[in-house]
Amino acid sequence: MFDILRWTVLIGCGIAASWTDLKSRRIPNWLTFPMVVTGLFCMLAHGGLGWTGGLGDSFLGIVLVSMPLLLVYALGGGGAGDVKFMMGVGAWSGVDLGMYLLGGVMILGFCYAIGAAAFRGELKELWYGVFAESLHLVSKRKGGSATLPAMAGEAGGTLGDSSEGGDLQSPPEGGSKSTAIWAFGPIMLVGIILGGVVHSL
Repeated sequence: MFDILRWTVLIGCGIAASWTDLKSRRIPNWLTFPMVVTGLFCMLAHGGLGWTGGLGDSFLGIVLVSMPLLLVYALGGGGAGDVKFMMGVGAWSGVDLGMYLLGGVMILGFCYAIGAAAFRGELKELWYGVFAESLHLVSKRKGGSATLPAMAGEAGGTLGDSSEGGDLQSPPEGGSKSTAIWAFGPIMLVGIILGGVVHSL
């Protein structure tokens, strides 16, 4: 019953996140925060305070599952809503399942980014932007920018640009606006499903 509840929440929230991200380039706080809180509560009810299927597992899942997306966000290539959504995924999945779900998301996202950049002839700009932003993060020097792969029919953007172009603006209360020109919500949804399938094998 807990697995049914967990997957209902993960898939349902993934569909909602995909919809809002495609529609407004935003995964709102009203979706991510309740996902984290209910994940902690249900894992506590399911496994107590334990580190395997319990509250400790949920806390550790939050940290480990969201960490790579937090790094991408720090480099200017993603949105805060993506990070918070993956925190919710970690809260519900714990570490064991969460690593499979994270793996699916990261592999799918990496393949999409490389494929889209190659299709647009922007691999050089993409790699330069990753290197320059990493150097900026470590040395505090001003880094370069790279054109991110856009979704079909959209104009290209740069790392650190909002979906509307120009400088980042503070998102309206209740939502986290993605810094990427392309919506990552559908990538996360499909990656979670793929990771769950691999985990069940």
